[in-house]
Amino acid sequence: MYQRILFFLFLFCLLGVSAQAQNKLFDGFYHKMLKKNAISVLKENKKRFNNLKFGTNNYFVLRKGSLAFEDDILIHITLWSKNDLDSNATGKKLQDAVKYFESIGFKMVYSQPEWPDPKIKDLTKPYIRMVHMKEKLLVELEPRGQEDLFNVFLSYYDLEWFTNQLKDL
Repeated sequence: MYQRILFFLFLFCLLGVSAQAQNKLFDGFYHKMLKKNAISVLKENKKRFNNLKFGTNNYFVLRKGSLAFEDDILIHITLWSKNDLDSNATGKKLQDAVKYFESIGFKMVYSQPEWPDPKIKDLTKPYIRMVHMKEKLLVELEPRGQEDLFNVFLSYYDLEWFTNQLKDL
């Protein structure tokens, strides 16, 4: 009986440690998740991930190319806007996304001075970074495109991993 209690106590501690090692990135995806498990989550939710809403009329998609791996371990996730946008629609989508993330506890920690206008973008710097300290997540928003045709990219990172990457530079 005593050995069973010790075994279950050990198992509980082991599961607790492994659960802490994987921070949730986004909707069923975890930092350091095995590639095969991440692909499985993607396949099981393919239809839902093709129409993700972040605020009013702000739709994004998550596809296999959204998942970034190192040595078959999930590192970060990038979603992108569902449709090509002109610069005005891109600015509106960015503003709506920032409002949405602020409403769920994210704080903006960096933005380019003229961030609502995707045509005024310093390519040598990040565009918008937002942090949720409790969830230990960093979200990065960035318009990509040229002339007057853009998409908004939205990346989720484990905050500790991201910070360590910056320290290693």
